Amino acid sequence: MTKRLSETAADSSSAFSLFRCISSVRYLNKLKFFSTINHELDRIKSERESPEIIALVADWGQGKSFFLDIIKEYSNSSNIAVIKENFSNVLENWIPNRDGILLIDEVENLVDSAIFGKYKEKIRDFWINIKTLANSKGNSIIYLSMTPSAYSKIFSVGGQLQLMFQETFPALVERVKKVTLNTPAKLEFLLMLNCSMKLRGFDEEDLISYLKYMDLPFWVTQPERRKY
Repeated sequence: MTKRLSETAADSSSAFSLFRCISSVRYLNKLKFFSTINHELDRIKSERESPEIIALVADWGQGKSFFLDIIKEYSNSSNIAVIKENFSNVLENWIPNRDGILLIDEVENLVDSAIFGKYKEKIRDFWINIKTLANSKGNSIIYLSMTPSAYSKIFSVGGQLQLMFQETFPALVERVKKVTLNTPAKLEFLLMLNCSMKLRGFDEEDLISYLKYMDLPFWVTQPERRKY
């Protein structure tokens, strides 16, 4: 049986190679998804007086893990300390660092009622550490990857943060910057295919034959058509 490829199959080094190929196009700022990644790389290059907390928001299958993989590989190639962890692992053994990059994936697990009930005190300690870090001196960046639904349930009025920190809730929310990943356009998807082929020695005329081995990514299909 022929195996099919998907955008989630690539390792972080492949994702970064793909980004470098796509970012060589002349009008990168016209590409919604990849220009956002490029903007975040510019953020990482810059110096800051205090740590930044970034909520990375996108729906399932819209490129959050792909984004984090590119950030991770870019940081490694630039000799910037970087750690990528799932939220559940961070709850167990996180020690805040005032330098470097911390990529926290699957923060949407926090809104699961069973997980919140079991780890409420650790989750509270996590946000206290985030607040303390954001108000300190340092050059670190923390990315919190989550779905739009999770972002709303955590940061909105009446959400988990307000329930845990009623008095300091407004100040805490102000320190968290929201970065939304736009749904990649079809042009961006075709650029990914083209660059994937180039990186693997294919000729451009092989594009059509290459397509039959690709699953159409969830984020290319418009919401109203996903049910079909």
